This record gives sequence, structure tokens and C-alpha cells, in this order.
Amino acid sequence: MTSPVSAVEAIEKAMRDHIKVDATGLSPAVASAYVFGFDEAAKAIAEIIARQAEALQRENAELREALKPFSTIAGRFCDETSRRLKPDDHNVWGYGDDTLTYGDFRRARALLGGSEDAE
Repeated sequence: MTSPVSAVEAIEKAMRDHIKVDATGLSPAVASAYVFGFDEAAKAIAEIIARQAEALQRENAELREALKPFSTIAGRFCDETSRRLKPDDHNVWGYGDDTLTYGDFRRARALLGGSEDAE
């Protein structure tokens, strides 16, 4: 992961590279007096990004935790025989049009890295 300092530096560089000031007719000293706040803006943007990344990491951890029971159960039918007898599109449970298939369990297992065979 990018360190906060290098993230701020990267944002500052991007801002300097992409934000242009039309100072036609002004001396460089005068023009530079009108351009300020890059450092503060870059730090604020980096903080926003860091907070969002932390929130996404927490959400990811919660979702992974929620998938664990499905992954564990999928371990019982990931072998070749089970795959043949219980294809991914076969329903395990359903209510109306909402269904839970063997493939749903296998995908949960694959997302958690539980099996090379899971897709």
C-alpha cells in the first residue's frame, strides 16, 4: 500500500501537472502569489482517499466473514464427483424466484481462496 507521504506527493504532482493557471501578462512572482493551497488540497484529498480505503477494507472484512459459512459448506461438494452430481446451476434452496445454488457456495469458497477447483 502507498504510504501517506508518497500519496500526498503523488496527488500534489498530479495537481501541479493538471491544474493550469493562465497568468498571461503577469510576472512569475505576481502569478505565483495567486496560486496557493496545493499542499493543503493534496493532504485533504489523501485523507479522504485514506478514509474511504479504510471503510472499504472494513466492509471487505465483514463480507469475507459473512461468506465463511458458505465456503465451509462448499468444501463438502467441491470434489469432481460432487461437481458432476451437483452442478453449479442446481438449486440448494429457493423461495419464489430467489435461489441459492451449488455454484453460489463454490463462488464463495473461491473468493475466500478455499479451493483451486472452485470457480
